[in-house]
Amino acid sequence: MTHALRVLGAAAGLVLLAGCTDTASPDPSPTGVPTSPGASLPPADSPSTAPSVAAEPLEVSCGSDFVLSVSAPTVVASSAGVLLLVSSEAPAGAYLNYGVGGDELPAEPAQWAIDASPGELVLNCSSSEVEGETVTVQVEDPNGYWSTSTMADAGCEMGAIPGWAIGGASGETAEEAVAALAAVFNETGSDPELTRWARGSMGYPNAAVQNWILGTDAETKIAADVFATEEGFQAQPDYFCVSVPWPED
Repeated sequence: MTHALRVLGAAAGLVLLAGCTDTASPDPSPTGVPTSPGASLPPADSPSTAPSVAAEPLEVSCGSDFVLSVSAPTVVASSAGVLLLVSSEAPAGAYLNYGVGGDELPAEPAQWAIDASPGELVLNCSSSEVEGETVTVQVEDPNGYWSTSTMADAGCEMGAIPGWAIGGASGETAEEAVAALAAVFNETGSDPELTRWARGSMGYPNAAVQNWILGTDAETKIAADVFATEEGFQAQPDYFCVSVPWPED
């Protein structure tokens, strides 16, 4: 059973689904993700010329003693983020931590792309019982992929953060997933209807996790996270925008 609650204030008029629902929310996407997802996305704020410096993965290995080794002191960012070739001899359940994020170490070597900004990147291995020493590498962005724009710059400053009953929607492309999410909101009685959406330009242009904004033709309304899956893309609502007119192109 699903209950509808009309939300006032910054989200006035939009219907927030709260309470029970028969639709389970998808598991959150890991932050460290393969680099192949996201390749079909149109770049946002990407350089107009081909990269002048190639981005090679930084080899990162966690030992059985939780000592972390890296293949170089610097790494060049790609359009998808900072590429890491991750391997581990640590016990199952150990993590590789990076900046403010982290993911469970893979059983077999795997390539990740993480959303780490240019500058210092602090890495270490850990478990629930052991905290390995940190290693700092320098992230370089000679190709200018990283965007310092924020969601507020894109017209979606954070407003209310509800408990969504809408689990999300999927599509073959990121935009199709966002369109499907708008359709779900509209089918559940969103007033006014969501008729416009656009991708934000935060971070790296081809990152596997993207930020999108949905709204009416006139104003922004909802922020959404879009991430790659094995089948395509998944879009999930994140928060209500402090609604403003869409920024001019």
